[in-house]
Amino acid sequence: MARFTQNEYAAFIKPVAAALSNVLSQVDRELADQQKRLKTLLDEQIKLENQLDSIQDAKRQLDDTVLIYGLPSLGAIMLGLLLIPAVYKGTPAVDHIFQSGLLLELMTVFLLTSAILLLGASNKINAEVLGTLIGGISGYVLGKGKSRLDDRQK
Repeated sequence: MARFTQNEYAAFIKPVAAALSNVLSQVDRELADQQKRLKTLLDEQIKLENQLDSIQDAKRQLDDTVLIYGLPSLGAIMLGLLLIPAVYKGTPAVDHIFQSGLLLELMTVFLLTSAILLLGASNKINAEVLGTLIGGISGYVLGKGKSRLDDRQK
């Protein structure tokens, strides 16, 4: 085993200690940089969470508005549709509307369309489904109207 003198040992240790000191200071700088980056990311996360909360609050307010104003409006219109024939009771046109079932069909279509539009306005139904449902109801109504027209012409 080789023996070092005090001077040789000091000469050997000095560059090793300097290299270790450089590595340690570099690690400290990287750690400080990573801590700054982490703080920035945490601040950004908090900011995004606050934005998400405000968006969700706005969505809840829209849903509440649709329920507060949409449903009573729908009920008033449905009630109006029911009361109009009662006002004109006894006329041949009203008797025909009741006998043919036109009022029932009209109210059903109106109720379905209104419910679909309310659900669409509150984002409970996506655009593709909304279009499909409205298109299906429109096709049904137009088909019924055409068959009635054909029946009258016969």
